[in-house]
Amino acid sequence: MRLACLALCLLAFGTPPRIAAGQSFPIDESVEGSWLDPNTPGQGFLMDYFPGVNKLFVAWFTFDPKAVSGNPNALRWMTATLDVTFDHASGDVFTTTGGAFNAALPVPVDTSIGSMSIHFAGCDQASLDFDLKPPDDVSGTISIVSLGSVVDPVVACQPTMDPLNHIKAFAKP
Repeated sequence: MRLACLALCLLAFGTPPRIAAGQSFPIDESVEGSWLDPNTPGQGFLMDYFPGVNKLFVAWFTFDPKAVSGNPNALRWMTATLDVTFDHASGDVFTTTGGAFNAALPVPVDTSIGSMSIHFAGCDQASLDFDLKPPDDVSGTISIVSLGSVVDPVVACQPTMDPLNHIKAFAKP
């Protein structure tokens, strides 16, 4: 609900910027949070970076690509734990089935349904490629922006000093 409500207010800010060829941004904790394409209300991504293992967890909230529009059962939730290499993260996309609301049993089953890769051009913009296997059998590219950068356009990636390592790190102010 929160994502859907926020997506409505985002329409006033227009479409996400296209990533220029060669533009890149090293993945770090500044990419964490909510991401979306303002052109697709009610859909989006949550991301969480784990620097100790160099992984990016992604939860994708969307709709079943084969469902009839307006079907209340068409909601779709997919997850991915992606391997990170500098400005790029890639790996398998999973769907989880067989579980029960707020219960340990039955044990849910994770099934790989395709692949995903994300290229970051900044802590506030990225390009997400996906390729879902049959029965979905759909692939594409989504230009996404961080929710924070759309709600508050003043938010930007700014270099800061990491006092422990004395190196530049990027963070949202």
